[in-house]
Formats: sequence, C-alpha cells, structure tokens
Amino acid sequence: MEKLKGPMAAPFNVRNVTTLVGKFKHLALNTPLQFSGQALRAHTRSIARFGSLSPHNPHPHRVTHIQGLNGVPVCIVNDVWSKQAILCPHPIIKSHLCTSVSEVSGVQMPIGDPQPFPVPRLSVGSLSEVWTEELKELAARVRAAASTSTETVKKETILELLRQILQTDPLTAIQQWLLAAGQQEKNLVMGLLQIATAKQDLEPQELTTSIEEKFQSQSSPNATGIAFKQQSLGRNPIRLPLIRQKQEPVPKEDKPENLEAPSFQPGILYQYRYSRSGQLNYLSRLSLHGSKLSSEALVDVHLLWRNTNDAREQLLHVQVCDVFALYQFQIHDLQVHHEPEHKKNQTINSHPTSKPLLNVTELQRPLFIHWNNGKVEAIYEEQAGQPLMMELKRGLASLFQFQTQSGTVTEDDISGTCQVTYTVSKASILKTKDLRSCRRQKFGFSSVNKIFGILRQPTSKILYSVDGNLIKSVLSEESHVLSLTLKSSIGVNITSRQHLELLTQVPGSKEVHGKSLQEALVAAIPGKAQPIHMASEPLKRACTQCPTLKTYLKTLAKRRVRMDVAKARNTWRFQKVVQMLRDAKKRDILLLLKKAPEEMASFYVEAAVAAQSAASLTALSEFLDFGSPKQTPLLEKFLYAAAFSPRPSKDLLRLVLDKLNGKKPDASIWETGNIVIGSLVGKLCQMKLCELQDVRQGIETVLQRLNNAKSDSEKVVYLLSLSNALLPEAIPALLRYAEEGSASVSAAAVSALQRYPAQHISSTITIEAKGLEGILGGNTAEEDDTEFMAGMSSVLLDVQLRPVTFFQGYADLMSKFFSSTGEPTNVVKGNVLLMDHQQAIPLQSGLQAVVTLQGGLGLDVSADINVNMWEQEFKTNTKTRGALTIDFQAEMDAPFFQATVKHQTEVEMATNFNTVTRLSESPILMCLQLTEKQVSYREFFLVSESSENHSLTVRKGRKATVPGREVPLHRANSEMCRILLAEQ
Repeated sequence: MEKLKGPMAAPFNVRNVTTLVGKFKHLALNTPLQFSGQALRAHTRSIARFGSLSPHNPHPHRVTHIQGLNGVPVCIVNDVWSKQAILCPHPIIKSHLCTSVSEVSGVQMPIGDPQPFPVPRLSVGSLSEVWTEELKELAARVRAAASTSTETVKKETILELLRQILQTDPLTAIQQWLLAAGQQEKNLVMGLLQIATAKQDLEPQELTTSIEEKFQSQSSPNATGIAFKQQSLGRNPIRLPLIRQKQEPVPKEDKPENLEAPSFQPGILYQYRYSRSGQLNYLSRLSLHGSKLSSEALVDVHLLWRNTNDAREQLLHVQVCDVFALYQFQIHDLQVHHEPEHKKNQTINSHPTSKPLLNVTELQRPLFIHWNNGKVEAIYEEQAGQPLMMELKRGLASLFQFQTQSGTVTEDDISGTCQVTYTVSKASILKTKDLRSCRRQKFGFSSVNKIFGILRQPTSKILYSVDGNLIKSVLSEESHVLSLTLKSSIGVNITSRQHLELLTQVPGSKEVHGKSLQEALVAAIPGKAQPIHMASEPLKRACTQCPTLKTYLKTLAKRRVRMDVAKARNTWRFQKVVQMLRDAKKRDILLLLKKAPEEMASFYVEAAVAAQSAASLTALSEFLDFGSPKQTPLLEKFLYAAAFSPRPSKDLLRLVLDKLNGKKPDASIWETGNIVIGSLVGKLCQMKLCELQDVRQGIETVLQRLNNAKSDSEKVVYLLSLSNALLPEAIPALLRYAEEGSASVSAAAVSALQRYPAQHISSTITIEAKGLEGILGGNTAEEDDTEFMAGMSSVLLDVQLRPVTFFQGYADLMSKFFSSTGEPTNVVKGNVLLMDHQQAIPLQSGLQAVVTLQGGLGLDVSADINVNMWEQEFKTNTKTRGALTIDFQAEMDAPFFQATVKHQTEVEMATNFNTVTRLSESPILMCLQLTEKQVSYREFFLVSESSENHSLTVRKGRKATVPGREVPLHRANSEMCRILLAEQ
C-alpha cells in the first residue's frame, strides 16, 4: 500500500471512520477475514468451525452480540486458536498452546464438532506487556508515516481507531487481535490508520483498486485482505470494499486458457444480490457535487429448459424481486436514501411533481434469456414494457454475455455491437469492452467542425468470478468522460457500476418439457413471447416545463425588446427560441415569421434556420421571397445563418438551390447565395454525404457558373464559393485561374488554394485598397489605368463572406463622402448556432444518459474607412462585438428517477482593429493597432433530481472579468505607430 503522509487529524469519532470507509465503496469484497457479524460467510466443507451447531443455533460461549457503534447489535465469534484458524497466534502465546490432535501425523479430524482446543492462559502481567508492546509498535509506525505533523499520534487515538476499524468494542477483543494477527494483517490495518490520521480529503479514485488489480488478486491463491461492514439496507447487508496488497503474478502454468462451460443446474433456484449505480459529476473542481443513483434488488435465476443434445444451450428464467432504491426520499414502498452533499451557500429549490415514474410490478416481470455456452442468443418477455424499464432489463441480461476462452470477439449487448477482449485466469474472467467500436441505432447529431464538438473518453471492464460452471459474482464498472473541445473543464464524468453476487442455492422448480426452444417458450410464457433487442434503444426525454410556440405566440405582440446581438442575454434568448421551434408545427412557425415585429423578424429567421427541422425549413420556404426587394435584409440573414450552420442538412441545401434558381434576386443576394452554396456543400461532404444528388448538383452548379462567368467580379464570387467548399475536384480550376486570371481573380484563387487543408478555424479580416496613389498625390506612372478602390474581405469561422466595397472609383467616393452619415459599414450582424450536439450513452447498468451541447454566438462586425487627401493618408477601423453562450447538459434517466447536471457559460467581448497608412512617405508608413476590451465571463451550475413526488434543484454560479489590453504586435510596427501617432 502506498505510504500516505500528512498532518495528524483530531481524535476520530464514528463519523470520521464512516466517512473513511465510505471512500472504499468502489472496491469488491473477497476476503477470508471478516470482522462483521452481518457479512455473509462462504460455506467451507473442509472446516467444521461450529460442528453440529448451525448458524441459527450458535454455541452460546462462542457466538455473542455486542453493542455496535451505530446502536445495532453486532455478532462476534470468539473462536479459539488452532491450526485451522485464519490468524496465527502471537509468538509468545504460541509457545503456551497445547499440541492439538491435528498436529499428529496420520490422525484424521472427525466430522462433526471436534473437542475444543485449550484456551491459552497467560498471567495478567505478561498479557498486558505483550499487547501493550504491540500497540506501541503500531503507533510508532503510524507516527513515522505522519512525520510532517507537529502533533503526536497517541496510543489512545490508535486504540480508538482500532475499535472502529475492527468493528468491536471490548478491549479484550482488540488485545486478542493485536496478539493473534499476522504481520500481513497488521500491515493492512496500519495503512488504514495512516489514512485516518492524515488530514487530507482523499478522492475515491485515489483509493479504488481497479478491476485489473482485483482480477490479478483473485487469480492469486495467496490473496488476503480485510473486509469492513456497513449498515445494511433492508434485510441484506451492503459490504464495503476490500483493501489488498499487491499480489505476485500468477505463474503461467496456473493460468488455464479455458474454464468450464458456464451453466445452471436443473431444480435449483439461484438467488443473487444485484446492485447498480450511476453518477454524474462535473469535471470542474467545485464544491457542488453531482448526482448519484443507487439501487439494490434480489434476482432469482433458475434453469427453465435445456437442450437434450447440448446441455450448454439453456433457457433461463430471471426475475427481479425485493427492489430497494437509494435516494433522499420515499418512493411508494421502496426504502430510499440519497447522498448529495450540497453546501449552504447554494440555492436549493424543492417542489413536488405529479407524474408517476415507477412501476415495480413491471420491473418484477420475469425475463427469459436464451443462453448458449455463456452467450446470450436472445431475450424474451411476456409483453413489451416501458422503454426505460426495458433498458434496466437489458443491462441485467448483458451481464450474462461472456465467454470462458481468452481472445477478442465481437458481441452484442446493451452497448450495441462491440469489440470485446477476454482475459481468462484461474476462476476469473476479465472482459474489456471497446466502447468506441460499438455500433447501434443512430441517435442525436454532432457539429461538423470537431473543434465545436465534444471529446469522449470511455472505458468499460467487467470481472467475472466463477466456481466451476457457476457464476459466483460479476462486477462491472464503466466510465465516460465528456468534455468540450474548446474548454476541457466544461464537461461531465458519467460512471456506472453493477454488482451481481451469489447468495444462496435452494430447491427450485422443475424444468419445462420441450424438444426445442420454441416449445419451451410456449410452455413458459402465456401467449406469444416478445423478443427484445439486446442493444439500447435510447429516447429523448420529454420536457414537460418547456414553453411551446403556441403559448409563445399569444404574447408575441408584447415581445418588442431591444435586440443587442453582442449581449449574452440576447444569445440565451436565441437558443431558447431554437429549442422551441424544433418541436413546433409548420403552421405555427409560419405564423411567427409573418406576425413578428419588424425589428425581430431577422431574429426569428435565424432561429428557424438553426432549428433545421422539416417544419421550420418548410415554413421558411413559404415565407421567403427572393424576388422581393423588401425582404433583401431578411434574405441575407437567412443565407448567412445557413452558411454558419454547425450541421447543415441536404434539405437546407435544396432550399437554397431552389430559391436561387427561382426568381431573380438582388445582385448582392445572388452573390451571397452562390458563396453560401460552397459552404453548405463543403460541410455536407465532411459529413460523408458528398455522393447525395443535391450535393453533387451544388458542386456542378458552382463549377459551371464559374466557367460561364464573363466579368471578374462574377469569377471572384464563384472562386470564393469554391474556397468555402474546399473540394479536391476544385483544385484544377483554382490553379488555372491563379495563373491566368486578372489581379483580383488570381488573388481570390490563390487565397482559396491556401486554405487547403483547413486544420484550424480561420477568421481573418483583409482590408484591400488599390489605386490610391493617384488621388493622394503619389506616383501613378506605372499603374495609371488602375481604378482606385477600397474594400474588405472577411473569413469568419471558416466561412468566406461576400466582400464589402467601401467605394469603387472617384465618383463613388465623392458620392459617399457627401451622403455619409458617419456610421460604419456593417459587415455581419446576427445570431448563429455555433455548437449543436446530442449524444445518447447507454450505460451497462441499464441507466440511460444523454448529453447535449448547444452554443450560440451573437456577432456584430462593422468597419469604417477614412481618406484624408490633404495629409495623404487613410485610416480604417474594424469593430467586433460578440457574445458566446454555451449550454452543456447531461441527463441520467431511470423509470423511477431523473437527474440533470448542467454547466452554462457566457462570455461578452469586444475588439478594435485600427490601421493608419501614410502614402506621402517613402517607404510607406503603416501602423496596426489591436485592442481588446474588458471581457466578462460567467458560469452557472445546476443539479436537478426528481422522482414521483419530489424534486430537488441546486444552483451555483461564479463570474470573473478580464481587463482590456492592447495586443503587442511586431517591434517594427510599434516604431511606425510611434512616428504616426505622435503627430496626431
């Protein structure tokens, strides 16, 4: 055991050790030494510890009860020392023991109750001296481990901790343990004492022994350990984990390649204790804990039918009974207990719910498993049940899916069709499932650009303990760590655990007669047996409190709000409307678009595109008129929203193509639409949908229009479209125009080629100016035919936007000079859905988890250019204001419980990019300035739990600000800025 050091804690009480022992809950029990009178003892045929006295009629002097720490009577067994005892006596006492009959060579022990061995007797003085020395030695070792502390570990502290660890009260019992325990046992207890005296808040994973270590320890014939007891729930105790020392590797010759074929015997009822748990935890280090669900039940298994030609093929009758769910509150007649550790500084809301969530009768309905040599061929039920109830039964049935030979195979279980690897050792089977390889029914969606998506790190291991052909226990542990690609601290850790442990074997019902499986099913199940798919069938949780569009429309006239796209409150409102439109009908969406106030019409158009449901796209098709000049601002919003879509559909591309091929739109809309086609085609190809007819038509449309274009401005538009698509078949055309085109055409083609491949998000704003030498008094002898102009080309989030022209020629410049209002030119302004992800995670335990991510971006980019003819200089100013909101949510559902963990983040930011260029100097002087304004950052956390008649919500938040700054650029740039700005 690793040596743990730290300052000594204050004197411990019951709560201290209870908390300590609780940290070991992820480990399994399998130990020959148990101090708990409630713990189940395995029957050992080779040792008749109590002779003819049964556990129900114990010997009055050897089995007694003492008062436990929690007031519950604890059974204690006072066995005398013998060669058959687990603990070896202390060397001083061993010399005083009488020789037993078992030490005589050739003498056999009789069956029944042997004569008791003599109890060793020592004088009071020698006994006190011996156990006191043992206690001193133990305290000294603990003190050495806590060497960093200024306090002293007293013997009294060690004695009190021993009382709690050994779960016994009389001093004589502790003295007996100190004298009788071997060094290995004392080492294990000393490790616990070191932990208990360390003033550290240890995480469970720091103490948890992995399944691989358990597998190795169970494979070793010398495995030993200590088990601790915990108060049981109901009539069955819950045992706490085993702390083991590192075991020596099992010799290769002791590792059989194959074990016996698993099977159940007829006429026997096998009763197992079955526990499952699931947990949602934040990845951020918070005082706010996540949510945990645990349940426990008894499971009866008996052989219903077996193939007379091959006894390994069987039909099993599996039934759940005596269900216990662990929460904070009562659910019907279930015994419940829950463990959230919410702090006082958190907001807690609790209110009842009315929808029933649990049907115990349905859960107890028997399950029939067609089992063949450890493989689950099929599962059946009398009738199909509720989806979430079926998930729990799939999780239970999946534990029976294994094999007794080492190797890698493909199997079906609740996770889907997965690749699993088996490692077989003596009496143990380790099953490692590659969750990334699992294939199952498609559910959810994800963003095309993976940087706006989610990273997942899953693990799954199952350990089987067998005795011959009988399953003794199964332990399954599964973990899914999901985090945001952009910020790894935003995420959740979803864990699942199952434990199936054999309790008893009692006489059971006889087999069902039948020559075939179908005959057995007919005899066992009244009516027709309902086959059940092994793989999970996830479903979306219905939101009973979410607003509907029909209700929203009733107050539409009052919703005239100031729309500032750079504020987080507006972006949150946008995301809520998107969710509402996804569940709305077409007629309601169309009514919203038609009745929306003028200042909010573009907001609803952008939300309808982001919703991307069949109803929303149909409503947009009927509402948008590409031939109407009045709708030009709305049409531009629609096209840009389509271009920025995180996961466009072929229906969205079809809508854009149909609208552009219909009525002739305004020139700016025509240009924007063709550029957007390239963006949609490129994203659909990244989604491996390049071969769809609509996608191929989009590619051919752009290439054909490029070949037929006459003016340079048209060619530039189609080259920008190809720049968005980034398709291999466009490279020859881009190379041709890069070599043969005019200056503007060649620049557009070269810019497109430079974007292959797009490994990162690019946002570059390019200010373009040419021909200004003539108007500003410069030398234009070489380019006297060049028409002067100024404009800006923008690439935002990997989407090339339509270039913006500030002025084109002298006449246009003077016209805009006299008619200018002083307001900057808008480049892009609106709301886009940046992140859109939904993923189902079927857990091995049968609990269903669903993770959703939605990120919205409100953006306002504007630019201005100022030409000073007298000073022969021009200035540009680009302002970018934006708000980013991220909603990360994980849900865990069971028929009787729902839990939600939510992490919301919002950021408000602004930047200014200024340039000053003086043409009267030689060489030309240029100054670049990039300024970041103060950034506002907020995070909100929410944990919600609900059952039939109770709900609990806990909220927590934090915020921060980052001061503004001027971003330092190149050293030469700083020198130029010093010269230019000093004269102003």
